Order: sequence, then C-alpha cells, then structure tokens
Amino acid sequence: MRTLALFILGCVVWWGSIARVFTPPGSTQFDPNKNHPLAQELLANYVHHWQSSESRDKLLSDLHAANPEWDLMFRLFLVGALANAAERDARWKKTAVITIDAIIRDTLQRERQYGQSYFLLPYAAARPFVVQSPAGNQFVDGEIAWMMGMRRLLHNDSVWRKLHRDRVALIERRMRRSAL
Repeated sequence: MRTLALFILGCVVWWGSIARVFTPPGSTQFDPNKNHPLAQELLANYVHHWQSSESRDKLLSDLHAANPEWDLMFRLFLVGALANAAERDARWKKTAVITIDAIIRDTLQRERQYGQSYFLLPYAAARPFVVQSPAGNQFVDGEIAWMMGMRRLLHNDSVWRKLHRDRVALIERRMRRSAL
C-alpha cells in the first residue's frame, strides 16, 4: 500500500512539474479568446501580400510552381486564419472581410480563366478521379465552398450567400451521382 501511495505521489509531482520543465523561459500560455501576437504578425504579413499585387503574384506563383494544390490550400488556410482572427478580435473584421473577398475573387477568376485543373496536380485528370456530371472536382469545389462559408460567417451578404449555396448544391449533386 505504501508503494502505491508513493507511486501516486510521484506521478502527481511529475505531472505538475512537466509544464515547467518543457515550457521555454519567457513563453506565455495560449489564450484561445485572443489572437496571439505572433499570429497577428503572420496575418499582417499575408494581408500585406494580398494588398500588393506584385508581392501576391510572386507568392502565389512560387506556391503554384511547387504544387498547384498548395496554392489553393494556402488560400483556404489563410481565409480560415483571417476568419478566426476576426471572430476573436473585432478589430480584424474589416481587414479580414476585405482580404477574404480578394482571395475568393482571385480564386474564382483563376478558376474561370484556367479551369479547375489549374489548382490540381496531373493525377486529377486520371479516369477514376473524373466526375462526368455535373463536371468538376470535389476538392476544388469543396475548398472554394469552404472559403465562401467562412466569409459568410463574418458577413453574410446576399452575393456570397447565393454563390456559396450554388457551389454546395453542385457538390451535393455530384455526390448523389457518385458510385459511393
């Protein structure tokens, strides 16, 4: 019994000290209700990229050259980060909405200009991945719909509502016709 009590006491002491041992000096705990200063700095940097067409084009060109799917995923994750920042801190809302609108508009423009394959690797054209009707790609449509949905969480205007609902309806129709 004494051994068990000492073991439990040792575990309690060890568990209580583990955060002190593995937390770097000067670091702060993450507060889920506030934007971390580093996150704000990173977001401000990417907002700057989107405000400067030269900087944005260079960033997107580099991402796209490495992997076209990374280009689309970068857009999605940036929209998500901006939406989260705006939800936590109202001072980010205007910047987030303007930047998210620019990201989605640019994404839709490239989709119209180059087709959905612009955001896909060559494997996506292989027969098993091609959906005949309605034509399109679930990955691309899903990522775009997700961006639109996050935009609507910040400000749900009629233009984005219609575009979002139409995109989701297209995804649903395609899923209903799939073999799975």
